[in-house]
Amino acid sequence: MINIEELVAIIESSEWCEKLKAADILAEHGSSEVVASLIALLKSKDGKVRNASTLALREIGDDIAVEPLFAASHDPANVENRSTLVYALETLDCSGHFIDVVKLAVFGKADVQMSALVILAEQGFYMDDDDLAEALFMLEKAKELSIDYALLKSLLNELGEE
Repeated sequence: MINIEELVAIIESSEWCEKLKAADILAEHGSSEVVASLIALLKSKDGKVRNASTLALREIGDDIAVEPLFAASHDPANVENRSTLVYALETLDCSGHFIDVVKLAVFGKADVQMSALVILAEQGFYMDDDDLAEALFMLEKAKELSIDYALLKSLLNELGEE
């Protein structure tokens, strides 16, 4: 039996390699108690703590983490550290977050944009005409940003046809 509290303490206070080892052990266990403990760590001010817990949540793949990962990715304190959070979302069901993913694809930094594009390309989304119109409007507003406009526009058009 693993000691979840002890492993969480390691994630909170140890060096990066030890954080990752503890997160991996927790991910292997993957119980609902582990997931809840890892989700709680997403609120840490320490980016390495958030990253270690985020990687474990990605590995576990429990969709209960979708909302907290989106919340953490929208937290202004995490603006410079969103890539791991969005990377974790690639393995989770983001189908109810079409506009959120489009915002990340349009306005995120390059690594965030790449993960958001993967999510858009690989997951099925629930969207209505208003959602698609909002996504296309965001894309038009952001033309001057350094995104692959043609790729994203093509992807949004493709999603709108489904």
